[in-house]
Amino acid sequence: AEAEAALAELRRAAEAADEPKYLLQAEWLRAKTAIGEGRHREPWIAGTLEKVREDAAGRAATNVLWQVHVDFGDLERLQGRFDEAAASYHRAQEILSELLQEVPESYRESFFRDRKKERLRRGLEALEAARRKTGEETTAKDIPLPPAEEAGFPGVSFARWVDVNRRILQQHHSQALLEEILASAIALTDAERGFVILSERDELEIRAARNLDPKGLEGEAMRFSRTVAREVLRQGASQVILDAQHDARFSLAASVQELQLRSLICVPLKAGAKARGLVYLDNRLRRGVFTPEHLPLLEALADQASLALEHARLHEENAHAIRELTQSKLLIEKLNAALERDLETTSANLEAVQEGLRRQNRELSLKYKYDKILGESPKLKEVLKSLDKVVDSNINVFVYGESGTGKELIAQAIHFNGPRKDKPFVTENCAALPETLLESELFGHVRGAFTGAERNKVGLFEAAHGGTVFLDEVGEMSPALQAKLLRVLQEGTVRRLGENQYRRVDVRVVSASNKDLWQLVQEKKFRQDLFFRLNVMKLKLPPLRERREDIPLLLDHFLTQLATESGQRPLKIHPEAMQVLMNYDWPGNIRELQNEARRLVALASGREILVDHLSPHLSAAAGAGLQDLYARGLDPQIEDLEKKAILHTLGMVRG
Repeated sequence: AEAEAALAELRRAAEAADEPKYLLQAEWLRAKTAIGEGRHREPWIAGTLEKVREDAAGRAATNVLWQVHVDFGDLERLQGRFDEAAASYHRAQEILSELLQEVPESYRESFFRDRKKERLRRGLEALEAARRKTGEETTAKDIPLPPAEEAGFPGVSFARWVDVNRRILQQHHSQALLEEILASAIALTDAERGFVILSERDELEIRAARNLDPKGLEGEAMRFSRTVAREVLRQGASQVILDAQHDARFSLAASVQELQLRSLICVPLKAGAKARGLVYLDNRLRRGVFTPEHLPLLEALADQASLALEHARLHEENAHAIRELTQSKLLIEKLNAALERDLETTSANLEAVQEGLRRQNRELSLKYKYDKILGESPKLKEVLKSLDKVVDSNINVFVYGESGTGKELIAQAIHFNGPRKDKPFVTENCAALPETLLESELFGHVRGAFTGAERNKVGLFEAAHGGTVFLDEVGEMSPALQAKLLRVLQEGTVRRLGENQYRRVDVRVVSASNKDLWQLVQEKKFRQDLFFRLNVMKLKLPPLRERREDIPLLLDHFLTQLATESGQRPLKIHPEAMQVLMNYDWPGNIRELQNEARRLVALASGREILVDHLSPHLSAAAGAGLQDLYARGLDPQIEDLEKKAILHTLGMVRG
């Protein structure tokens, strides 16, 4: 009567939670109980077992399926249908044999030793004994039935076990569920401490921990034996250790010695055939606290917990999706309301202006994503629009801009978005090497070509065959080297230093300089024919002082990147400090801003960047600018502000 009342309560909890899976599990438990109590003639039992078998087969839950076949075997044996019982037992054996193939060779011998699988062996023995007695007009009640462990456990009443299942069923959040599992495990045993440990990417992560009292652990108390835990996860099998200090398997483990562990029991939490974590209980004061008799109890709890964890995960995912949908719906409603208000107050002329802006936006839309090139300013958008036009082609591109404006990032964008993206991308700074070494780097050399040339070397043009060569500071090339580069571009061949053989190469050349190459041509410092070969398409990068609206975005990117590298939270910047940065002209451009960010991360105290943390020359430049504004008078300042506001608004609409 007590068991039926507890089961009825469990069924009500499952129905209230609208969880058919747990309702079916409660009915399965009820059927097991009826078989164990000898009420095998009740007609509903077979129907319930059939529903559980169909559900397990549909989910490919083999760890449930073989147990249901054992239940069918017990039922059919008690009813005297021995041939059908034998078939059910043998089907359970077949499923276990399939599961055995997934177990490592060294652990197969212990696979059938747990209490659940021993129940199958005892069922087969009872069936054989029943067959021998059939000639003696044996009645069903004379046939011995192995104890139904799932219907009760040593020292634990059935009602209490159902209450544990009910409390687990009522939890829908993962963390609360883990804590309830741990509380139940400690309550059902004499554990001093307990942990629920999950294996995430081969790392052991404590997800719940507590003492006998419902108090969380911290500090040294959070330490556990990783040696034992990893062994349980590797085997996928439970471990009972009567006295860890004298257990041949674990006594030499450093964690066992350091923690002075005595009694210990671990049960895996399984997802299918794989262990995803474990329940870990120990007692550092007494030996023999846990025995093999505790295993069926904790393994049943672990089975229930694994199902509940999966349910909680799905519940949380669904709740998160519902919250996102609700927020999206509210946002859409707000946007629609705002749009309606705007439409009511919008005149025909404004509509015409908006149409014009939309047309401009379509014209400025980009074909490719340039994730590494940060900025929303109109001038940068114009550069990216021009970049879109040359990416798909194989023409040579010349990138002109001051030092630190990101010329190499533009070259990378051309290569990795273009038709040669799967081929090599090589770079060389033409100002960084003397003429002889630069020639060797670009075109290669053979052994003995010059002093120190001890072996053949492939040049960058050969190495980049099929890909892209980026020549930075190309305006620094000597006239002699310019002539050799021109030959490569005209004929598509290179000749290594020290040899007469020409080798064919197919490369796209992207060059860059902070000098105006055409001015160098006028000054007779750069070959005009080479200029036309390199400057098929010219991209001019704006300096940072001409795209000041991008400074907050760039600074935030650098601060976030540096915080990630150092494992800290990103620094915030005070508005006054940001205004100083916005007013500074940044002669070193983005590179100077990046270096300033590194300095701020290293030197700033607290979590916010103030004006006092900035480099002195930034504050000095801002002060000089303020004095200049006073000297110019009010009208020019208002005119400048109006101009910047208009340009900023146009930039936002286009972006």
